[in-house]
Amino acid sequence: MQIEDGMVVTIEYTLKDDQGQVVESSEDRGAISFRMGDARMLPGLVKVIRGMSVGERRVGTIPPGQLVPADQTDTRAVSLAEFPEGLNPQVGQRFQARDLEGRPVMFEVFERDDETVKVRLLHILHEVEVSYEVKVIAARRSNVPPPPPVEGVPDLTDELEEEA
Repeated sequence: MQIEDGMVVTIEYTLKDDQGQVVESSEDRGAISFRMGDARMLPGLVKVIRGMSVGERRVGTIPPGQLVPADQTDTRAVSLAEFPEGLNPQVGQRFQARDLEGRPVMFEVFERDDETVKVRLLHILHEVEVSYEVKVIAARRSNVPPPPPVEGVPDLTDELEEEA
């Protein structure tokens, strides 16, 4: 069965930046499950997984701008007064700042007037080629719930998924 939108998929994965540094990995927290097509998953990784089968492993790269394409990110209106004095943001310019928790945030100006700048938030890896390794551990149609555990019968799900 090939992976398609709407299916619930469980994967193991590792993402690395263009310097070979691990950016995100299921090794840290275990395999993840998600519904294909949900907005919460990185679109570039979803594109890689679509069409795979349970047990299949892929290794490759996602080109800059494709992990989370700019047209699939949030937008915000920001008062010009929030920019440092003397800075005159123009359409097409990109900036990096820090969020309230100190994490880097990148954004691009796509519209402005005399008082407000409209920006598109960009994934911090937007301009980076990302290497991936992904393995599909399990998949099921989303309208088919997983079977309930049966009392007195050992649950072999983990062993079966490891064999895949």
